[in-house]
Amino acid sequence: MTDADPDRRRALFERALARDPTDAATRVRYGRLLVEAFDDRPAANEQFERALAADPTHPGARNALAVRALRAGDVDEARERLAAVLADEPAEIDPERRTAYARAWANSANLRWRVAADPEGAREAFETALERDPSLPRTHAWLGRLFAEAFDDPDAARERYERAVTLDPDNAPAHVGLGNLRWRADDPAGARACHERAVEADPESALAHYNLGTVLLDGFDDAEEAREAFERAAALDPDRADAHRRLGETLWRAGDTGDAREAFETALERDPDDETARVALAALAAE
Repeated sequence: MTDADPDRRRALFERALARDPTDAATRVRYGRLLVEAFDDRPAANEQFERALAADPTHPGARNALAVRALRAGDVDEARERLAAVLADEPAEIDPERRTAYARAWANSANLRWRVAADPEGAREAFETALERDPSLPRTHAWLGRLFAEAFDDPDAARERYERAVTLDPDNAPAHVGLGNLRWRADDPAGARACHERAVEADPESALAHYNLGTVLLDGFDDAEEAREAFERAAALDPDRADAHRRLGETLWRAGDTGDAREAFETALERDPDDETARVALAALAAE
């Protein structure tokens, strides 16, 4: 067993904190392990809160609690927490805290993009994050997506996605992004390879399965494999109306009108404004 083993790392963190319960930095690192390796957010949040109690200035704990607020849907609290972290960022940053500030800048960038509809401000914040710590693959992937979706700059997007997968070969969002770029470039084989790699890297990503299904159906006319991909996407994220709709299209193409009708109805339940699903249901009723 190596120190890379999550259970061993967990034991080491608990041993260290038993010796010094006031070590905020160790609590933050332990909290991140609990999220990333064990998906135990309640236990992680306890560590972040105890870290903040031990050191109210610790940017890692403050950023983590901002993320907690964002996941709970409290955008205002998240924005306030992140703004406070960044306002307190010193001119000379302790090297051990550069990554924490980088993550705070990246989370602030996502809020500027998704909530404030400020892509230019988001770009500047992402670039500031990467100045603080250029080794964060997730931030490169986020910036790549921003370049692709908000600036329509596929070259800049590709550069960021490729940097992300260089740093972390299992970064599924970056593989998805590369697949989308290749699809736009009329390279269905390349897109398929990227989305298959994304599914391999993160089998729980509904987006990766959905995009793979799209390429399989529209690029290769492979209804059988596309059906499996859309079924998996819909199972992982039942609220994705588009996954149910595309599943319906796949079933209809295969002649399974009963299940296709059910899939289109589910799509409309999830999104009553999905006109494509509505038209498909009308067409099925007319058959």
